Amino acid sequence: MMLLLTFFTLLKICLAAEVTWNEVRFVVSLNYKNYSDFCSGTFVRDRFTILTAASCFSVLGKNYDYKSIEVHVNSYPDKYLARYLAIHPKFSPNKPGLNDVALIALKPTFISLLMNYAPYNSIQLFNIATVNKYAVVFAVELDAGKGLVHKRMLTVVSSEEKFCKNTESTVCAKDSKPDQRCGKNFGGPVVDKASGNLVGIIAYKPKSKCSPDHAEGFVRLSNYIEWIDDTLSNLSSSFLNYLFE
Repeated sequence: MMLLLTFFTLLKICLAAEVTWNEVRFVVSLNYKNYSDFCSGTFVRDRFTILTAASCFSVLGKNYDYKSIEVHVNSYPDKYLARYLAIHPKFSPNKPGLNDVALIALKPTFISLLMNYAPYNSIQLFNIATVNKYAVVFAVELDAGKGLVHKRMLTVVSSEEKFCKNTESTVCAKDSKPDQRCGKNFGGPVVDKASGNLVGIIAYKPKSKCSPDHAEGFVRLSNYIEWIDDTLSNLSSSFLNYLFE
């Protein structure tokens, strides 16, 4: 039953350019004090861990307190506080897109614990995988204020000089019909249409412009699978310690 629900959810996303947030519950909104919806993120492994772009936190300055980060979810419970923030050790704010991955561990509540281990869990989870050249992917951009999720369909391409260099850390893709919503939200997932796997993240680059004639660069997640897996294991251990403190 869950497999059928996941399949039809993904199918609906792929067929529609814009859907309600209620229909796409794997994407979340990141908020910090006066910075409302400054970035998005994606559930990985369970409903207590969020994957996003490390560059998202550059907008908060140097002295932010990660424990004050609020994660807004379009399900119940609808709001969480961060328990821990793990940023890739080689990430530099001056180089968004490179080593640009971060994981947020959320503080659990009694209700969220019950929801996570219930037979029917409304949160959709993804596998992280490689992406092939010419694959069709969709970049998910959240408009939390309006409760809408915007999907941009792109095709993976080779490197394009001066616009996108295809490397181990970056995947280049081209949107044939970018519109006004393009480039207004960051940190969200890039999903392979055919497999439904999570293959990339939208890095925080507010000055970048979407063009139908040129490729864009996204964080290539397959290059960071080892770091993500190791960090998830550490977060899992600390989660158990947190519960029994």
